[in-house]
Amino acid sequence: MPKYRVRLVYRPGEDKPAVLEKIAELDESFFPGCQKEPLKENFWWYVLDEKDRVVGYAGMRYLKDEGFGYFSRAGILEKHRGQGLHKRLIATRIKMARRLEGEGVITYVAPSNNASMNALVSRGFRLYTPERKWAGTDFLYLRLEF
Repeated sequence: MPKYRVRLVYRPGEDKPAVLEKIAELDESFFPGCQKEPLKENFWWYVLDEKDRVVGYAGMRYLKDEGFGYFSRAGILEKHRGQGLHKRLIATRIKMARRLEGEGVITYVAPSNNASMNALVSRGFRLYTPERKWAGTDFLYLRLEF
């Protein structure tokens, strides 16, 4: 079984254009045609395989005024799925939100994305209705309060 590492590669405000370029490339491959994330405002993590190849990524923006971490994008290359990597990325982002003294984390998921929904629910996320559906009305919204 391959060994994987999750590594924080970008913090908001850093000057790392190569990392942001790679995140934009991953974002386009996993979410083609979707509205682009404000890359510089997010924390970003890579999932690296045993040869230090990027096989996944995830982002989180910390909304200080609201006291919540907002999970933005996450994706794992298909041949590396089924290894619990998405759950590791969820746990990593929860840990960062706690470190930032947040009150919890929020996210959204497409109703057809059963794998993500199951991973989030298994970590304690529950459905909720936000005041503003920032991703649109075609998504399910979830949160985990600390």
